[in-house]
Amino acid sequence: MDSSEENREKILAAALARFVHYGFHKTTMAEIAKDCSMSAANLYRFFQNKAEIIVTLAMTHFEGTRLKMQEIADDTSVTSREKLERFFILLFECNRDILEQTPKISEVVEFFQHERPDIVKEMVARETNMIERILEEGNSSGEFTMDNVVETAKDIRMALTPFIVTPFLLHISESRVIDHGDLETRLRSLLGLLLKGITIKQK
Repeated sequence: MDSSEENREKILAAALARFVHYGFHKTTMAEIAKDCSMSAANLYRFFQNKAEIIVTLAMTHFEGTRLKMQEIADDTSVTSREKLERFFILLFECNRDILEQTPKISEVVEFFQHERPDIVKEMVARETNMIERILEEGNSSGEFTMDNVVETAKDIRMALTPFIVTPFLLHISESRVIDHGDLETRLRSLLGLLLKGITIKQK
């Protein structure tokens, strides 16, 4: 890793630590630069503003999640049903962990909703396409039966949105209506009901 890349990684790590502890809005570029033992002018050589930093951090996280989703979809040792179960549990766990590790996550969520909805839409599309792929495999193997894979994928994702999208989980956590343990149980139960509707009964 060259010095330029090392500096980028140092900046991202320092910014993340600041965002987690103080929040996105209260963190300044000058504070991040100080934490990295560099001048603000030098920091701006790597990132133009906080928004660029938070987007870079988010995209790194999203890419890690995408690779895990891809691994699930590529696993030939399990059924399509098991793939879908693992897929949604993965998304649930990723967002649950973010909430537990990042108390100020609501500010980041607000930023992406208002400033970069394109990234949110891209992630939703990516997840839905992965669900389509798994459903299509199940249809082709005779495990599932459905007339329209594309619409079914959208329906399943929409039905499970409260369990896998950070704003919904955040609202539930703050209201303390349901704890995460019970929420995971409800997710597994609802997913089971949805899959039952498209699974071919074995004779």
